[in-house]
Amino acid sequence: MNNLETFKSLFLFSNILGYIPLIINSIRKRKDKNQFNKYISMYLYFIALASLYELVFSYYLKINVEIWFKVYSLLEFILILQIFKTQKKGLYNFLYTFFTFLFISILTYVTFRIPEKHFLFHDALLNFVTFLLIISFSIVWSKNIIKSNESFLLNIPFFYFLSGLIIYYSGIIFLSIFSLAIINSNMSINEYWIINIIFLIIHRIILIIMVLKK
Repeated sequence: MNNLETFKSLFLFSNILGYIPLIINSIRKRKDKNQFNKYISMYLYFIALASLYELVFSYYLKINVEIWFKVYSLLEFILILQIFKTQKKGLYNFLYTFFTFLFISILTYVTFRIPEKHFLFHDALLNFVTFLLIISFSIVWSKNIIKSNESFLLNIPFFYFLSGLIIYYSGIIFLSIFSLAIINSNMSINEYWIINIIFLIIHRIILIIMVLKK
C-alpha cells in the first residue's frame, strides 16, 4: 500500500470514527443535564459534523481547506473553553480572558497579515494557542484533583477528555514545528497529514472511552 492509499484509508477511517462517540452518547443519554454533559454533547456533535464536512467537502468535492482550518480551530477552541469552564475549581477568570484574547489576536493576524499559501503556518499558530490553554488548565485541574484526594482518575469522564486533548495536540504541535519546512519543500501534504490523522484516531478512541465512562 503506497502513501496515497494509506492516507485515504486512514482519512476515511478517522472520519467514520468521528460519528461513533456521538452515536454512543445518544444511546446512553443521561438524565442529569449538568453543564459538563451539555457541552460535551455539543463537542461530540461538532466532531461528527466536522467529520461530515471533511468527507463531503474536503475529500469528495475538493473544496479549499484554508478557510475550513480557521473555522474549525475557532469553533473547537470555543467549545474546549466552555467545557473547561464547567470545571470551576481554582481556575481564575483571567485564564479564560487571556487565552480568548490571545486566540482572537492571532486569528486576526494570520488572516490579514500572513499569505494564504502559508495556511499550515496559520494552523500551527492557532493550534499552539489551544495547546497552551490545554496545558495551563491541566496543571490547575491536576492540582485541584490532588487536593481533593480523588481516588481513581479513570472513573472521571473529564480526565479522558483532557487526556485525549493533550495527546492529540501534543502530536499536532510536534508536526506544526515542521510546517514551514513542508511548505518550502516538495514533500506531499499527504505524507505530513498521515501522522496527524493517526493522532486524530487516538483522540477519537479516547472520546469513545470517555462517553462509556459518563
